[in-house]
Amino acid sequence: VIAAAYRHVRGREGMGGGDPKLMGAIGLWLGWRMLPGVLLAACVIGLGYVLLRRLLGTRVAADEMVPLGLLLAVAAYPCWMLMIASGI
Repeated sequence: VIAAAYRHVRGREGMGGGDPKLMGAIGLWLGWRMLPGVLLAACVIGLGYVLLRRLLGTRVAADEMVPLGLLLAVAAYPCWMLMIASGI
């Protein structure tokens, strides 16, 4: 649904075929209740990455892609560590 809405609004592909599969794998690994937190953390990390690039003076174009799969993987790890620390 998110990929279709993005395609409709922007007129181009914004999500590859591997991103939903990775979200499914993370959901199996961490449980479906952690998925919104992982997605939120991935988005915050991505925004931080773009903000850091802008602060360093690198031009960031609107059509430049930031890999969602990498951001999901980076966000899933601390969520997994949080689950281990809390004993879930």
